[in-house]
This record gives sequence, structure tokens and C-alpha cells, in this order.
Amino acid sequence: MVSLLKLANITEEGVRFLSPHDGSPMLLTPEHSISLQNTIGSDIIMQLDDVLVTTSPDKERMREAMERSVRWLDRCIAAHQNPTTQNLFCIIQGGLDLEMRRECCRQMLARDTPGIAIGGLSGGEAKADYCRVVRTCAEMLPDLKPRYVMGIGYPEDLVVSVALGADMFDC
Repeated sequence: MVSLLKLANITEEGVRFLSPHDGSPMLLTPEHSISLQNTIGSDIIMQLDDVLVTTSPDKERMREAMERSVRWLDRCIAAHQNPTTQNLFCIIQGGLDLEMRRECCRQMLARDTPGIAIGGLSGGEAKADYCRVVRTCAEMLPDLKPRYVMGIGYPEDLVVSVALGADMFDC
């Protein structure tokens, strides 16, 4: 949802935005997001999360986004129709605040999803901050579950992220 942040209105219900195709209003809820992914038949599916750019100075909004992402994961788990054939990944949020990231990790790990994503990065943060967040999260994650860093922005981040404990990526 990072690419839609400027166009989106995020509420507890879900994410409202205008269709990039025809401008019509759309609502993406955690349940609808999972339904779409269940229908497609993806092997790996992602929870809907509330994400802010990591460089946002608004700590209150960052906490709200992190806590909402946890609540939305619960809704995604309840809506998931194919848990034996489709692997639902949670998404760790919390901006650059390491304690918030740790708290999110603890809450997400309690839900025991098949894989874990570290989200909300590559939004303009300093490389040292990126590394601190990935390292902090990866150290808390189980060794036998996939660790997916979302939205890597630079080729060298692949190597750095592997060294920090990640094993899956996108850009």
C-alpha cells in the first residue's frame, strides 16, 4: 500500500482509495485482500497492513499503524480460507522505533503465521537505520520460518539483508 499512501484514507475498516484505472472509490479491507489472494491461489499471501513512510516524525500515527496492523492480521487469519495450501505472512511494522518493532514482532509471532515479513522500509531512511531495523527484527524471528524484507530499494540491500538474517525480498 506504500505506493497509494498519498491517495489513501486508512481507517479501522480498511484502506479507501481511488481506482488508478477509472477514479472510482474503492475499499480494500483485510478480509477482501485475503479473499482476492485466496481466489488467485497464491502460494504466499500477505496480510493487509497499515504502513507509514519510515521517515514520518509522527510517533503516535506510527504506533496506531503498528497496532492496527496487528488487529488486521487477526482479521486476515479469520478470513483465510486455505491455510493448508496458502502461506499467510504477517508484516512487522513500527517505523524506525526499535522498541515498537520489537513489540510488533512479539505480537505477530504470537499468531504463528507460516512466514514473517519486515515491512515499511526503503522509504528514504538512512542505510544505518535500515540495517538496525532489519537486524533487530531478524534477531527475534524463528530460524525455521521465512524472513521476508519487503520493498528493498537497492541491489546492495540484498546482500546486506542476507547478512542481517533475511532470506526473501521484493522491490
